Amino acid sequence: MKKAIVIIIMFIFSLNCSVYSQNRDKHRFNPERFQADLEKYIVKKAALTPRESAAFLPLYREMKTKMRQVFESNLKKINANSDDECKKFIQQRDANELQLKKIQQQYHNKFLKILPPTKLYKLIREEENFHRYAFNKALENRKNRDDQKRRTDNRKSKDPRNRN
Repeated sequence: MKKAIVIIIMFIFSLNCSVYSQNRDKHRFNPERFQADLEKYIVKKAALTPRESAAFLPLYREMKTKMRQVFESNLKKINANSDDECKKFIQQRDANELQLKKIQQQYHNKFLKILPPTKLYKLIREEENFHRYAFNKALENRKNRDDQKRRTDNRKSKDPRNRN
């Protein structure tokens, strides 16, 4: 009888751990899923044909990869109390911002060779809209998790078994 109870308790515990792990992973940022959702969204909103999508998306991914490399070069840690390091960082950041704009300009010109300007304009606008939507969704998810945690903590604090 005791073995059966222990087995049941272990089974329930493993289910709870599994559900917790799935919920935590569901809210974790996934760059591949984000990129796929972004591409699907902007292609749909700009009403690209399959042929246009096939020509646009590889160039778009190439542009994003180059931009990410420039952006990631800004992520190094510096001593915030060092005037020299801060000055170098600011100058490098400014240079990187200019480089990002040059990359965008270069690829926008490439895009214009395969897409009408109206569709490229829609793509640019819809990409901005998607980022705004994704940011707001992430804030909403975080707020919901915080609210749920707060409710759980409140229930625990009101539980008479938890009082000393």
